[in-house]
This record gives sequence, C-alpha cells and structure tokens, in this order.
Amino acid sequence: ATRERKVKTPTRKYATRERKSETPLPERYDGNPNQCRGFLMQVGIYVEEHPEMFTTPGAEVRFTISLLTGRAREWADCSPLLGSGREFHRALMEVGWPYPSDLSYSSPP
Repeated sequence: ATRERKVKTPTRKYATRERKSETPLPERYDGNPNQCRGFLMQVGIYVEEHPEMFTTPGAEVRFTISLLTGRAREWADCSPLLGSGREFHRALMEVGWPYPSDLSYSSPP
C-alpha cells in the first residue's frame, strides 16, 4: 500500500492581509487660522496611515485641496505649489488671512 503524503503549501497571510485603518478622514478646512495646525496634523496622520493612496508627488496636495472649502479653497486654486505637499502645507499655514472672529469692528463715530 502506498502512503500519500500531504504536503502543506506555506501561505503568506501577512502579504495578503488587508490593512484596515481606524483613522477617519480629516474634517474640512475653511481657512480659520486657529484650526490650520490641527487640520494639517490630521492630514499628515491620514497620509501616514494610507501610504498606498499617496504614491505620486502631487497626491498629498490633491488630497489636501479636496478637503478645503471657502477662502482656503479659493487660495489653493491659485497656488503655484500644487506639486509639493510639504511646500503647499507650509504656504497654507503662512497665509494668515483674517477670519470673521478675528476681525474687530468699530462703531461709527
């Protein structure tokens, strides 16, 4: 009688395991300077957790722009820094546009 030997083929579960992140999408940013650092921190964390989504030089910038609204989006549409995530984020922080809560209105004399 012949004995059949079953040979297990090694599997590479770690290579096919899908990485699931609990990191939510960053909230949209409207240009409020008080929220800029937090917004960029959220974007940075999201990018680090999803490197497969950001494989081209401008991918991070396009992702960031997709989360901008209002004056921040208008500024981004005119920005010449659309190819560099680091430079784009630095410029976004340096804009310093006034936000309605930062404006002081004086009453007429």
